[in-house]
Amino acid sequence: MQLFGVLLVFVSSGFADLPEEGLTTVESGFTFVSLITSKGELQVYDNPANSMYEIYFHIPVPYEYQVPIFLEVEGPHLVDYRFVRLTSPNLMVAATLTQGQPCPITWQASVLVLEKNWGDIPSFVPIPDPGQLPDSVTKWLQPTDCVQIESPVVQAVASEVLGTTNNLITLADSVYSYCSEIPYELPHIPYAFDAVYTLFFWGNICPGVAHAAAALFRANGVPARTLMNTVLSASTYCHHWAIDYYVPDYGWVRMDPALSVHPHPTHWEVVTMVCNPEDEFPIWFLRGCEAAWHTSDPIIQRDQPDWSCHSAKSDKYLATSDEIALYARILTEDVFQLYADIWGLPLSTSGEQLRELAYNQQQTARDCFIAEDFSGYVQHMENALGLYQSIGTPQTVTVFQDDFESGSSGWTHGGIQDEWELGTPQYGPSQPHSGTMCWGTDLDSDYESDADNWLLSPPIDLSDNCSAFLDFWIWNWIEEFYDANPVDRIWVEITTEGTQFESICSAMAGINEDPEIPDVGGWSHVVLDIHRFTGNTVQFRFRFSSNSTENRPGSYIDDITVYERRASETGIAAPDPLGVVSITCSPNPCRQMVSIDFILGIEVQADLAIYDCSGRLVASLESITQNGSGSVIWNCT
Repeated sequence: MQLFGVLLVFVSSGFADLPEEGLTTVESGFTFVSLITSKGELQVYDNPANSMYEIYFHIPVPYEYQVPIFLEVEGPHLVDYRFVRLTSPNLMVAATLTQGQPCPITWQASVLVLEKNWGDIPSFVPIPDPGQLPDSVTKWLQPTDCVQIESPVVQAVASEVLGTTNNLITLADSVYSYCSEIPYELPHIPYAFDAVYTLFFWGNICPGVAHAAAALFRANGVPARTLMNTVLSASTYCHHWAIDYYVPDYGWVRMDPALSVHPHPTHWEVVTMVCNPEDEFPIWFLRGCEAAWHTSDPIIQRDQPDWSCHSAKSDKYLATSDEIALYARILTEDVFQLYADIWGLPLSTSGEQLRELAYNQQQTARDCFIAEDFSGYVQHMENALGLYQSIGTPQTVTVFQDDFESGSSGWTHGGIQDEWELGTPQYGPSQPHSGTMCWGTDLDSDYESDADNWLLSPPIDLSDNCSAFLDFWIWNWIEEFYDANPVDRIWVEITTEGTQFESICSAMAGINEDPEIPDVGGWSHVVLDIHRFTGNTVQFRFRFSSNSTENRPGSYIDDITVYERRASETGIAAPDPLGVVSITCSPNPCRQMVSIDFILGIEVQADLAIYDCSGRLVASLESITQNGSGSVIWNCT
């Protein structure tokens, strides 16, 4: 009996879009590909102040050799969720919840990971001069609040690990050896998770060890970035930190000194946050640690909710050709980017149906991977891509924007001990985030004690919007304790009628407070989901308060944008001329009967044809004229 493969003549191959230069990123011959499930579990113990509120948390991101396939979020009080894009490649999920106890919420991401064991690293690479590095990596040479490369403590240890070598590979081994011996403890009170605390003979856990390793690289002129991860392990972590360091003419290399692994294979953990320098200021979580979560409710703050359980497990591990592995990775990222942008948007009835079909295709692709049917995985992800493309790429529309270079423009301020000023900082930050102007609690001195004041935006019309996000930059140095809540604080509130304000984010902190740890200030990027307030004209305000004890340089705000993601007017963009959305053939290849299932986006006439594995035409089936889904059975005996 002859074996046939099924090809519908109106289907085009995705391999035509495969970038040739991308093939150099994986080893020649074949690549091992993993399907990893990354999970997080949350528990809210206190009853929130508001009837509805948002919980923000990190999930796996498209990064180097990994890309999420889809996400599942569940909880008895979950209303919905949407994806919030931060500085690339990071994103968070904003899950909207209602009041109720108990309040567990779980997320689970299926992730495609291409294995990289770094076995082809050259044995000698000169330590580069900064001018020899590409512009895309030089930002990971700067000092931050967690990676204080200008500290004498860091400089002394960096000189020790460098020794007399000019070989970056030897330096990497030395950094790894030194950091692997750091005691896994936090003996000094108040404790923190930054490089100076870790290297000042105090020891640390994984965040501090990662920051220490990154600092030793940066202090020696080698870009390094910290990574927050979920780890394949029998144990569960809150989160786990490792690093990447940059090797010129080769790329980023993974290192995990806390778990004593170098180089670290890509398929042993899943990256949930790639720390840009602006992420290395503890705006949501104190003690010199990047944020893993925050919330809109004033009662539920940093140590609430409890994200004490994160884990990952490998569901399947198989080999395929380099070309197919790379194509699958590119295809999966294309699907995920559309899925993340479209998810949570109001769509037409047809658009909702297509989105559900696309999501089902992503789930079926995952099931094919588990069944070791990688060609089926690719087929269903191509189907998902076609469905999302039929909905149309959402447009990002700016609703409001102000960089303050033109003056106050309708902004007002007031309250107790109000010193909000617009201008060029003379104190605190060395410069605004952009341009020459920003708002600050006091441009030339510390803020006052016993303050309770605010900076209020002009009215912003969201009456015609289906989604909305508030995007801004903040420089923050305020007095704080080490029990997860700052003493002095700034947070954001919103109103739809001008008098009643609702909190839309946790109180923000920033800058290590230990006198033995150097102060390094910097601008942080914050994005908040405000979709619940669309359909109204809104105003938001930055609310600042202080107690009667020590004062600090305060809070500075710059570059504010409100934008929305909007689908096409109908929720369905014009399909391609053939109207083809997806095709599934089962079984394929076949020996007897094959079912050809298809979805057409518009009413169109299409011809179906059967080809064998060598490309020879075997049979021409009937022409079909249809709009929607259909099925054809072919008997090949």
